[in-house]
Amino acid sequence: MPRIARLADQLRRHPLRGRAPDADGVVRRVTVDPDTLIDLLTAAAYTPTLYRELDAAARAVLRSRRYELPLLRLARKITYTGGAGPVRWWSEGLYAAVSCNDYPQPYDVAAPRDQRPSQLVRAVRRLEVVLPRLFAPFGVEEWVTSSYGYYDDCLRWRVPSRRVHPVPDDAVYPDVPTLVLAGDLDSLTSPEGARATARAFPRSTFVRVANTTHVTALVDFDQCASLIVRRFVRTRQPGDTSCARDYHENRLVDRFTPTAAGLGWPGTARRSTRVAAATVADVMARWLSMYGYHGVGLRGGTFSTRGGAFTSARPVVHWRLDDVRWVRDVAVSGTARWNRSTGAVRAVVSVHGAGTDPGRLVLRWNDQDNHARAVATGRVGGQAVRTGFPAP
Repeated sequence: MPRIARLADQLRRHPLRGRAPDADGVVRRVTVDPDTLIDLLTAAAYTPTLYRELDAAARAVLRSRRYELPLLRLARKITYTGGAGPVRWWSEGLYAAVSCNDYPQPYDVAAPRDQRPSQLVRAVRRLEVVLPRLFAPFGVEEWVTSSYGYYDDCLRWRVPSRRVHPVPDDAVYPDVPTLVLAGDLDSLTSPEGARATARAFPRSTFVRVANTTHVTALVDFDQCASLIVRRFVRTRQPGDTSCARDYHENRLVDRFTPTAAGLGWPGTARRSTRVAAATVADVMARWLSMYGYHGVGLRGGTFSTRGGAFTSARPVVHWRLDDVRWVRDVAVSGTARWNRSTGAVRAVVSVHGAGTDPGRLVLRWNDQDNHARAVATGRVGGQAVRTGFPAP
């Protein structure tokens, strides 16, 4: 949190502005200011990629010679342009109706619409006095007026003819088997809120799923949470839920630098293997947010992808990399595959560029392992290589 506080303070004084690609390689100009940083922190609930990269991107910006591109790329990732898609997938109208009729608001929804803005201002001012650090390191007004916040979305919503709270004070929850799962990195529906929900049902089972974000059992590929849900649906019993503690840690990017030498990994051959693995892992992270089948590297190059549908029947993702550059002086080409059911990752790649001797490598690790280790074998600069290191 101190580092995020430093970053927020710097962005207040000097916002970042630049061009960066989204996961599909579409480049647009973006701005990173405290409002964008709030968006990044809250959007992390949807994808582990933001958890994976935000700290390293923040450190890169806070250096004396700041490196802006990784943070700009994260901002581009959450900068959506276009419509909401087919209404059968997502209805903005239904979302607004639920939010404005069911969610608590910081003003009286029964008040005339012209009175609500002043009520909202008074509520914010009270909060600044009573809990000034509620959203630290951001100020109360900074958070409430951010583009991610929903506090003023319903100011113009019509006055309800009859206000009916979705959960009345005297509600009695049914005495039926109930399963509540929550990812412990979910900042949208927090584990604390999920646990409170579970407590309301007399026969509930609460499962906290380690190292996961929003919605734990979908696209789980039979690791644990999806098995618990299916077992509960069949038998009305969750069974053994201890596997929910075994999800691997969210592996973080070690650091972002423009060149391979700046990464601090000693020896050309060993550094080349680490850069190659980091490049493959960066492609994997981009894929999690792609809408299409083609993407770009952080510093250039392209990749294409196929497979990896959201069903366990097609769990293997394939990539082809063409001079993908995670750092500007090492280009990586070749193929990679990730079996999302077993966790096995295997890449066969070549490396070249000013930051490496030419080489060819085979990279392997298991994405599902806790504290996973990667193994690289091959040749770099004519030298045989066999080395292990923390999986990227």
